[in-house]
Amino acid sequence: MGIGDILRERWRKEYPNAEILFEIYWPNLSFESQVQINLDLKGRIASEPIIGDTRYPILVENEISKKLFVTSNLETRVERAFVNPNNKKSKDDIKEILQQREQNELKLGKQLTQNEDYDYRNPQHYHVRLDTTDKTVDQEVEFVLDTIGLIF
Repeated sequence: MGIGDILRERWRKEYPNAEILFEIYWPNLSFESQVQINLDLKGRIASEPIIGDTRYPILVENEISKKLFVTSNLETRVERAFVNPNNKKSKDDIKEILQQREQNELKLGKQLTQNEDYDYRNPQHYHVRLDTTDKTVDQEVEFVLDTIGLIF
């Protein structure tokens, strides 16, 4: 389970009729709530073998954690969201949401780490980087499974 899943679950409980869009909800959570969610993930990663999904791997640093950064170009991310059967947004709307989300994640990362230079996209924070722009899901899974043996 990832931070995004945790946040969406919390949002659905608080706003079951989606009175507030998720894109507005999560960036407006209190700083304390954001910190607590990341600390909860850190505790889980330290105590059990899980795959944690976070934009802030620096917060879950420990001797057994291995970090993989998965990315793709903006156009690919827009297209993937657009073809999702649950999507009801235009490509332009999706693009705007993704760009705003990235800015919000960068801002929160600086706050969480108390470092104005922190950028979660920086390869130095990860053991492996996977650009999925031109990959199928099967290729991504194969890469991850092959790579896990190399980094563990």
